[in-house]
Amino acid sequence: MSTFAVNQEGVDALNALSARLPELLEEIKTAAEQLNSVADDQNGLGPHAATIEEIVESIQASVRDAEDPISTLSEVIADVAEGYQEIIDTNEYDLP
Repeated sequence: MSTFAVNQEGVDALNALSARLPELLEEIKTAAEQLNSVADDQNGLGPHAATIEEIVESIQASVRDAEDPISTLSEVIADVAEGYQEIIDTNEYDLP
């Protein structure tokens, strides 16, 4: 688990995490779409085709369900980073 300090490095790390979360979600969505496409193109899956389709559909549903919470988390992290930046900029707590 990462720790974040109230310093510029901590703010930068939080901002990077906030920006990376939506990117990761898009990467997962793309991978799920690719998996679905590959599964659709495979006629030789036989009795496993239905199971594979169910799994892919489940993955895609989970990704759709995660979109709002991930977006909210990203916003919260960005807000925390902004608050830390404000503390640093104003030196409100007389930080070194």
